[in-house]
Amino acid sequence: MEMSLPPGQATAQGFLGASSAPGGVLAGLVDVGEGAMIGVHATVLPRLKIGAWATVGGGAVVVRDVPEGAVVAGNPARELRRP
Repeated sequence: MEMSLPPGQATAQGFLGASSAPGGVLAGLVDVGEGAMIGVHATVLPRLKIGAWATVGGGAVVVRDVPEGAVVAGNPARELRRP
């Protein structure tokens, strides 16, 4: 799937292969749900799932799946809020 990445964030739907976003890394196979947002300089480790409408804070290092609608940040990323 091809996607366009605006400066400072990455948004995608579906299944992504290894790619690099401006200021961030999606390492290996990452499943990014509909409407999910990944902040600038965030790193998502391989084979993880970012749930629909979840938000990953800038600079976060995601080492676990992120549930739908959750907000995570930090290194390692920790859940700050879930609807």
